[in-house]
Order: sequence, then C-alpha cells, then structure tokens
Amino acid sequence: MPSSLSDIPINYLRDLCTRVTPGPWAKRESWHGDAWDVKAPGKTFPVCSSINADTTDLEFIIAARMYLPVLLEEIERLRGEGEG
Repeated sequence: MPSSLSDIPINYLRDLCTRVTPGPWAKRESWHGDAWDVKAPGKTFPVCSSINADTTDLEFIIAARMYLPVLLEEIERLRGEGEG
C-alpha cells in the first residue's frame, strides 16, 4: 500500500483506466434475486456482480471507475507544480 503520493504508480493506473470498460457505470438489481450488477453503457452483460446484500463494494468499484482518472490528472498536475 502506498504511503505517499510519490509511491502511487500513475502510469500503471492510467493504463488500467484506458483499458477498462468505459463508464459511466451504474448499480442495478440483478435478475438473480438478492444480487446486484454493475452495468456499463452498451454492454449486454454486467461488468461485475455481487450476491451480497451489502452493495458498498459495488459502489466503491463504480466510484473508482468514475473518479480515478480525475484524481490521476490532479496528482500529475500537482507533481508538475512541484517540479516548476
């Protein structure tokens, strides 16, 4: 686990963001009953599913997909300011 911003593997995370299914992702109740899916635009099947009643993990996955690219840009901007 990184202990500071300088330990975050920006290039690796940016690459993941470009390869993962585009967003926005959304949580929806699955047809399986007590289950939830994460859906993405244009996808027939869910990005991921959970049979847990607690959907916090799915909400985290959705938030990471939505906000991680923005956070990476801000980290890179701040790093650039530190160099200048």
